[in-house]
Amino acid sequence: MSPIRKDVVWTFVTQIVTMISAFVVTKLVSNLFSIEEFGIYNVVRRSASVLSFVMLAGMGITLPRYLAMYRSQGNYRREISLQQVAVAYVVAVTLIILVPGLLFAGKLSSLLTGGDDRLLYFLMFAYAFGLAVSSLLFAYYRGVKDFKRYAVSQIALQLLLISGVVLASGGSVRLLFLLWAVAGVLVAVWFLVRETMKSRAVLFRHFHVVSFRHEVHTAVPYSIPRLIGDFLLFSFSAFPVVYLSNVMTMTDVAYFSVGLTITNMVTPLFSFLGVVLLPYVSGAIAAGTFAKTAKYIRQLSWLYLLLSTVLTVLFCLLMSLVIKVFFSSQYLAAQELCCYMMLSVVPHSLYLLYRNPIDAASAIPYNMLILALSFAVLVVLFLQSSQLQDYAIAYVVASAVQGLLSLIAWLWLKRQLNSGSHAA
Repeated sequence: MSPIRKDVVWTFVTQIVTMISAFVVTKLVSNLFSIEEFGIYNVVRRSASVLSFVMLAGMGITLPRYLAMYRSQGNYRREISLQQVAVAYVVAVTLIILVPGLLFAGKLSSLLTGGDDRLLYFLMFAYAFGLAVSSLLFAYYRGVKDFKRYAVSQIALQLLLISGVVLASGGSVRLLFLLWAVAGVLVAVWFLVRETMKSRAVLFRHFHVVSFRHEVHTAVPYSIPRLIGDFLLFSFSAFPVVYLSNVMTMTDVAYFSVGLTITNMVTPLFSFLGVVLLPYVSGAIAAGTFAKTAKYIRQLSWLYLLLSTVLTVLFCLLMSLVIKVFFSSQYLAAQELCCYMMLSVVPHSLYLLYRNPIDAASAIPYNMLILALSFAVLVVLFLQSSQLQDYAIAYVVASAVQGLLSLIAWLWLKRQLNSGSHAA
C-alpha cells in the first residue's frame, strides 16, 4: 500500500472515531441536561471552538504546510526553527487574547456564554486553550506525515471527552467544561513529552537566532490570514447560536443547535481527506508532481458530490429517527428545521475538499477571502431574519456561497499551476 493510501486509511479511521464520539457525546449531553442547558452548552462549546483557533493563530495550516515542504527538501534547520516559532507564536497570541478577556470579562461573558456566568466564562477559556494546544500537536503530526500518531492522539482525546461527559453526569455544564479543559491539555502534554524525549529535546538544544527570525518572517505573514480564516470558519457555527442566544430563547438556540450538530456529524466524513491533502499537495508542488495530485482531487470532487447528496436525502427522509437516536424525542420539534439545514452539507463538502489544497497551492489567502465573503452573507441574512426557519435558510445560502467560491478558486489555482509547470 502506498504511503498516501496508508495515511488516508489512518485519517479515515480517526474521523470515524471522531464521528462516533460526537454521536455519543451529543446523545449523553442532550439527555443528561435540560433543553435550556443543552442550548447553553452549545453556545459555550462553539464560542470556545472559535477562541481556540484564534489562540492557534493559523498554525494549524502553517505548520503542516511548511514542515512538509522543508522535510521534502531535507532542510532540517528550518524544520526545527519552524517548530520553535509555532510554539512561541501560539503562546504569545494566547497571552494577548487573555488581556481583553480579563479586562472585559463582564461584557464578553454575557455575549459568549449566553448569560452572566463568570465561572463558566473562564472555564470556556481553559477549554479553548486545551483545544488549541492539542490542535498544535495534531498539526505537527500532519506536517511530518506521522498519521499513525495523529490518529492515536485524536482517538485518545475523543475517549477522554466521552469520559468527561460520564463523570459530569448529575453535575453541571461547568463541571463538563472543566473536565474537557483538563483532557485537552493532558493529551497534548503527554504526546509532546513523548516527542521531546524521543528527539532528545532537540527543540530546545538547537536554537539558531538567524534561522528563527527567518521563520518568523516566513510563517507569521502566512499564518495571520489563516488565523482570520479559521476564526471565520468556526464562526460559521458559533455566530448563529451566539446571535440567537441574544435575540431568542435558549430553547430556540437548542433546536437550532440540533440542526447544526446533525450537519456537523456528517461533515467530518468530508474533512478527513483535507488533513492528508495539505502536506501532500505542498510536497507535490515542491517536487514538481502537481498534475497527478490534481487529477486525484478532481476524482474526489465527483465522489464528494455524490456522497453528500445521498447523505442529505437519506438524513432528511429519516430525520425523525435521527433525532430520536442521537438526541431524544423532546427535540422532534426541530425536525423541519434540521431538514433545511442539511441542504448545507453538499456545498460545505466541496469547501472541505478544496480548502487545504487551496492553502497548499498558494500563499495568497484565498480561503480567508472566501470565508469573509460567505460569512458576510451569513451575517447580513441573519440580521434580516426573525424566525428559526429564516435563520436556517440563511445558513444554507451562506454555505452555498462558500462552496461555489471554493470551487472557482481551486479551478483558477489549478490552471495557474499547470500553466507554470508547462512553461517550465
